[in-house]
Amino acid sequence: MTNGMGQRVVLRTPAWGKLLMVVVGLVLEIAAFIGFASSSSNQDSRYIASVTSISITFFVVFMFPIIWKTLSTELSDSGIQQIAFFSAGRACGTRQLKWTEISRATFSPARGIYRLEGPSFCVVIGVNFFSSSTKAIKFVHEHLPKKCSGHDGLKSCGPSA
Repeated sequence: MTNGMGQRVVLRTPAWGKLLMVVVGLVLEIAAFIGFASSSSNQDSRYIASVTSISITFFVVFMFPIIWKTLSTELSDSGIQQIAFFSAGRACGTRQLKWTEISRATFSPARGIYRLEGPSFCVVIGVNFFSSSTKAIKFVHEHLPKKCSGHDGLKSCGPSA
């Protein structure tokens, strides 16, 4: 399996995660619209319904890019690729961080998150979104640069590690 850049993809998040996110977002928006439309003529209930629907809309609009980016993570032998929203003057595109470009790496086992910093941007990998989090952790751990040393299965490198 290859990505858009012609590289062999070893691990990627399951497609059902993106579908689930879209369905949940649509259900929330429809529920907010129905709640707003069916609110009585009472001023207080109309205010509560409008505030609720606006809050749900902002939640969906602002959380969508963050979750979609996490769910679009692809790990290959050459690096990590993710969708990037509003980056480098474009509304949507892809960014790739090569394993050799990583200047700092940290892992939070409690949250299941790798934070890998490159020369100009940072990639956050939520290993729990992969079908096998242990495979994802092992894959990232094996591909981190040799300058990263660690203990107890954790690797960190960089100035403040």
